[in-house]
Amino acid sequence: MIALIIHRFDKDIVGGAEQYAYELAKIIALQKEIEIITTTAVDHTTWENFYEPGVYEDDFIIRRFQVDIQRSLYWERLHSLALTKNPSTLPVSFCEEWIKRQGPYSSSLLNFLKKSHYEKYIFVTYLYPTTYFGIDLVENAYLLSTYHDEVPFYFPIFKKYARYKHLFLTSEEKSLAIEHIKPTSYEILGFGIKEKCLPLSSQEKYFLYAGRIEPSKGIDVLAKFYERFYKKHKIPLYVIGKGDESLIKKRGIVYKGFVTEEEKLNYMKNAIAFIHPSPHESLGIVLLESFSQSTPALVTSKSRVLTDHITLSKGGKSYTNYEEFEKNLLEIKKNRSFYANNAYRYFKKNYDYEIFKNKILHIF
Repeated sequence: MIALIIHRFDKDIVGGAEQYAYELAKIIALQKEIEIITTTAVDHTTWENFYEPGVYEDDFIIRRFQVDIQRSLYWERLHSLALTKNPSTLPVSFCEEWIKRQGPYSSSLLNFLKKSHYEKYIFVTYLYPTTYFGIDLVENAYLLSTYHDEVPFYFPIFKKYARYKHLFLTSEEKSLAIEHIKPTSYEILGFGIKEKCLPLSSQEKYFLYAGRIEPSKGIDVLAKFYERFYKKHKIPLYVIGKGDESLIKKRGIVYKGFVTEEEKLNYMKNAIAFIHPSPHESLGIVLLESFSQSTPALVTSKSRVLTDHITLSKGGKSYTNYEEFEKNLLEIKKNRSFYANNAYRYFKKNYDYEIFKNKILHIF
């Protein structure tokens, strides 16, 4: 039996790592038993206990453990301090306190791991206590790291991960890890999306954002840019997902709420283009989903992973400031067929579901 350890887990959670973990578990379950080891939390900003601790049966066995400490202003102060320092020189005690207080920290989950005897363990995302404090407690551990270029990545304590077998999402992530973590054993898993060919079903003209509505995803900057864009061009931006709706209360932005998977793909299929403003991405699943629907994209140049997708696919454009944002959105709109065809070809060549599935089944 295999254990997958992750900070939070639910098929309706809006989050790239969580979505990836769910798809990974579904594939592994085709040939092996798998259990999910996670916390009772859902909200990643507070880590408030949402579920009751215990064993749940859904698509898999899910073991949920109570979170000991909710995130507080103390962690905010620690984080603010970390941002003012050279992260590679921070002491171990500070970094471990940062991780513990960032959350979700669950002593009962860690105690369970210490006594467990699974065949293999897959720890998802390098950044959380479930991985950092849990991975040393077991044998035969894999790290699905989801590294990206952010301040905590450069904490010296993460060098310990070098001894574990890494599972990377992209070659960009691999390069980043080899430069700073120096793992000796790794695989690039990539990703795979089951293709769903949806017909065009709307005559509406709009651009689209899908994902978490929070500053860390760049939505606040996007909202400011789009309000300015809308004044001149009168094409709305539809937003789907969950989060702080106050961030998108701007002229020209239409909030469509949290939608089903099929509704999301329909919005993507009918959009002029998908806009991805997040500076910190390890894969960019929603971008690839838009490509699967022949929808091109505009991405922030602050994300190396997203700009890599755009450069390799020629399925869209990137931007560094408002002037490029406006210019490149209009360029995509004008030559949409060219970018759309490139986006779809890139998806088919690199993110075929069967290839991804067979790679996972070979490893596990």
